[in-house]
Amino acid sequence: MKKNLIFLVIDALRYDRIAALGYKYKITPNLDKICKEGFSANNHFANGCPTQMSFPSIFSSTYCLDFGGFNSGIKNRPSTLAEVLKKNNYQTFGITTAHPSSSHFGYNRGFDHYENLLDLYQWFRQNLKIFLREPLRDFQNNKITEKEIITILSKEYKSVLISTLNYIDELKNYNLKKNKWDLPVLKKNVLDEIAILDLEPKIILEKFLKYDYWYYLYLGKKNVPKIQFFFHSLKENLREKVNSFINLFPRRRIYNAQQIFDRFNEILRAKENNEKPFFFFLHVFDIHESKNLFINFSFSFLYRLIKLLIIRKFKLGGLVYDLSLMYLDHQLGLFIKKLKNRKLLENSIFVVTSDHGLTAGDPERPAVEKGDISRYLYDEFIKVPFIIYPYTKVRPSKNYLTSHLDLSPTILELLSIDEDKSFKGKSIFANLIRDPNVIYAESNGSGRCDLQNKPIYICIRSKILKVVYKIEKNNISERDVYSLEDDPNEMTNLTNVNTLKEERNIFFELVKIRIKEILNY
Repeated sequence: MKKNLIFLVIDALRYDRIAALGYKYKITPNLDKICKEGFSANNHFANGCPTQMSFPSIFSSTYCLDFGGFNSGIKNRPSTLAEVLKKNNYQTFGITTAHPSSSHFGYNRGFDHYENLLDLYQWFRQNLKIFLREPLRDFQNNKITEKEIITILSKEYKSVLISTLNYIDELKNYNLKKNKWDLPVLKKNVLDEIAILDLEPKIILEKFLKYDYWYYLYLGKKNVPKIQFFFHSLKENLREKVNSFINLFPRRRIYNAQQIFDRFNEILRAKENNEKPFFFFLHVFDIHESKNLFINFSFSFLYRLIKLLIIRKFKLGGLVYDLSLMYLDHQLGLFIKKLKNRKLLENSIFVVTSDHGLTAGDPERPAVEKGDISRYLYDEFIKVPFIIYPYTKVRPSKNYLTSHLDLSPTILELLSIDEDKSFKGKSIFANLIRDPNVIYAESNGSGRCDLQNKPIYICIRSKILKVVYKIEKNNISERDVYSLEDDPNEMTNLTNVNTLKEERNIFFELVKIRIKEILNY
């Protein structure tokens, strides 16, 4: 029988935060173990950051700006990893805790069973931020009419509300600890909100304009008493002020790694067909939410905090990130132990990666404009681990740069399955001559993807050079240029000097080809 595949995406895990891969603080014994006993790619990169720009390459081996962009996730991509595995007689299971990789965006394609264990506060907030913020602003600035904004709300917002109902029905069926929301009450409020949107859409528009991110507090309500809004405002503003110093009162309530790994065991016990191999995708969000320091306060939390302070000699930069990483690594160790006890690793391949990195201590950079995610192209955001455990075959050349575009093709080769012709990447074990050996990471900035009207950012990176291009109104310009041999932390921008001019000329020809592919879809 073919090998099983267990595929773990640890959201926001940086390559340089694993001790076996070079981190100075030894706080990841379980990740270190699978790196040393398995295979770890040493030059592997995400093709975009944040999650909505990274996941298309992970699951469909296409860039986030292919096929018109990432607004629909992977709904319109030719094929997905799960679909290929299902065609090859695999049972396919998945769990995500991040809304950009949820069923709403097509990531359930090819899965027999897919669970969306989302923090619904983040779900509501991010959908306003990404899909509705810009058209609402355009309406306020008289760029679009009331009729046009209502048409947008009737399509985009209603789609979000319908997906919310689906997620509520899912969560009610799972044996999970209550996670802030009263699901029956929320379901009634969402149904009422849909009814208002259908019959009196102007009320919905007025709520967005008046309450902004707090709109989710008033789902299903036509009128909000002034006294209620006053006390909500008082409470939320106080929360904001306290959390700006230390995040004591977070709104987010994620399902943590322990709960996700427990769900893995419950699903397999209930659904596994021992006569067929399985593919199981797991996404955990703990490191991404590391700033929510006190959600899981306990004696073990206190023990880890004291231990970490001693290990770091009370240096604070990146402390909160490392604390969450220690927790995640501990849960990973327990998960691997259970896999071994159930003898699942004997006929399985365990793949671990991350969708992107995160700001956490070094390297320290000047603050960028809040919300400018086009800046998330430094290596701390896009260089990520890619670990295969156990692994005994010949290693690929360490000189290669690889990316998430190559992840699905690599997995198919490990499982002795023919490559999918629609996948753009190649297995990292093919040892192909890649000329030039570069990786691409792409962004369309914050908010909705709009390739025709917003700047496009394309990062091209080799082992010695990184260039980030800004493409706006058919004009291609170098925004950032870094000589990686002399400046590995990307601190000195060389746009105004002629360093590595020959290599930059080659990159410029590559970006012209790439932007043509993007805009001619």
